[in-house]
Amino acid sequence: MGRRAFAPTPEMRRAVFSFRHGQMGHERIAARLGVTRQTLVKHFAEELEAASDAVQAELLEAMWRAAKRGKAVAIIWLARRFERARPRAEAEKPRSG
Repeated sequence: MGRRAFAPTPEMRRAVFSFRHGQMGHERIAARLGVTRQTLVKHFAEELEAASDAVQAELLEAMWRAAKRGKAVAIIWLARRFERARPRAEAEKPRSG
């Protein structure tokens, strides 16, 4: 008789999002859920990605607010981040034929 298939619950999905949003690593999250890292990534990819995206968005918003208040460190950080992003944005632009 084989092992039962893993079935994530809504509560587990919320927990994974919260743990990852709090910058907890995959290994620690998997251990908290009692699953392997592979199972975590396979069944919770959306939550892991969404939480990482949310953290990035919050950081960008906080730095933007600080830059608007004239905080030099935030201005420099954003300028460097946008400079690194420019080549990617240029590469992703559709080319007219």
